[in-house]
Amino acid sequence: MAPATRYAEAQSELCMAVESIFSYAFLYRIHGDNSFEDKAELAAFNAFPAAMSPDWCSHQYVTQTNQIFSGNLTQNPFFNVVSYANTYGLEPNFPCYAVNHPQAYAKIPGWTTPRANIEKNGGRSKIVIPDDPGLHHIAILLGTTTLTLELPMEVRITMRNSSVSIYYGPLLYAFDIPYTETHHQPLNWTDRKPLSDEEVHLKSHDYVLEPTELWQYAIDPHSIVVEKSTSTVGDLPNPIFAKDAPPVFLTVDAWKIAWLADNDTAAWPAIDPVVGKDKKEKIKLVPLGSGRLHIAQFPVAKPQ
Repeated sequence: MAPATRYAEAQSELCMAVESIFSYAFLYRIHGDNSFEDKAELAAFNAFPAAMSPDWCSHQYVTQTNQIFSGNLTQNPFFNVVSYANTYGLEPNFPCYAVNHPQAYAKIPGWTTPRANIEKNGGRSKIVIPDDPGLHHIAILLGTTTLTLELPMEVRITMRNSSVSIYYGPLLYAFDIPYTETHHQPLNWTDRKPLSDEEVHLKSHDYVLEPTELWQYAIDPHSIVVEKSTSTVGDLPNPIFAKDAPPVFLTVDAWKIAWLADNDTAAWPAIDPVVGKDKKEKIKLVPLGSGRLHIAQFPVAKPQ
């Protein structure tokens, strides 16, 4: 799931991600429909980490699929959320889910390819054949059993309202917008006045993130290449959703286009913008959760 609705300028609450994970996991438990668990993973691996700082000391109350600024908005586009709500901070809005996080269970996801396979005790690998709930039966004898499960992934292109989002396995990929970061004493979300030192942990800050480079790109979704970074060697970084921590990224052909900002948020993406073939450049896409400012719903370029 992207952190917002099909409307890329819209924003969704962090508690929506948490509650979606719980609800989809519960529905899977009751109905045994594998698609519910896949949706729980989309929220857990994308919308949830995108709203958190890697050190878990700040969070957003609302997050956007296309997030070009984080701080107090010049105008409040929300009905019942304050203009400070997309700030990474201690309590950018009502402090409901600052400490809650769900638990998960392993299963065979719907996004894997038919080549998914499992190997037991170093023996010959066998193709996984999950049932409708996405579970694969394995006979385990007394003693120690070592299992190796391979879940191959492919790039998936999803169209929404004439714009495109890119998934690889359970992860939504986004352009990581470079930004400057400043911080200040956490503010009370109701009146935006500083909290007293007695109410705030030393590690707690509120942050303002402002883009330093252009983010207005249209892409050719059929030009995507899967790349691996040097972090694929050895143990994975922890937290895995910190900047530059994920081991896999994508590259894609892209063109700069005219794309307006509307009250510190990205306006509706242009539909089929015409671009010059000679203006093409390569941009890097990273998992949404590792990019604080990001574009994850792109216009589709029409080169001429």
